[in-house]
Amino acid sequence: PEYAQYSLEAARESLVLLKNDKNILPLAKNKKVLVTGPTADSHISLNNGWSWVWQGSEESLYPLQKPTIQKAIEQKLGGKNFEFVQGTRITRPPNTPSNGTPTDLDDSDVVVLCLGEGSYTETPGNITDLTLSETQLRFAEAIIATGKPVILVMVEGRPRVISRIADKVSGILLALNPSSEGGNAVADVLFGDYNPNGKLPFTY
Repeated sequence: PEYAQYSLEAARESLVLLKNDKNILPLAKNKKVLVTGPTADSHISLNNGWSWVWQGSEESLYPLQKPTIQKAIEQKLGGKNFEFVQGTRITRPPNTPSNGTPTDLDDSDVVVLCLGEGSYTETPGNITDLTLSETQLRFAEAIIATGKPVILVMVEGRPRVISRIADKVSGILLALNPSSEGGNAVADVLFGDYNPNGKLPFTY
């Protein structure tokens, strides 16, 4: 248990609040929150490579009793004020349907949109363009177009370029790969149970 507590503290300290327009964060716990996006319910994205398994790609090998981001938020709010829709995958072949873009958000006060990366390390993870995948950018634009306030949570191992959507969301939290305690850490920051104090050595 003490190791889990150290991991939670490290995860909290690693989170970086990049944007907080009009002090949208922290969210009140009586808000109705829709959580969506491909990294919202992923142990793989929370940990990535060189963690529980080399490439980080086997979901079943992670401690599944630890909450993902969406489950940690649900634990904060309870079912009444919480909704989860997966929405899309990290990358998707052209002309294949997503898992549902939540466009009817009348019952939600705010959207927590979790984007980013899956697992990789070493040569299999090499990319030639840091821009976030087109699948995710289009999904984000569809969410933004509903007019609801959007909190973007980036779960990733490197700073993927989000210039196309960064100015259109109300808040951005950089979660990086915060470990199996990352779901709890992200929820703690979003709802004001921990004040984010992470810093970056570069402008993102």
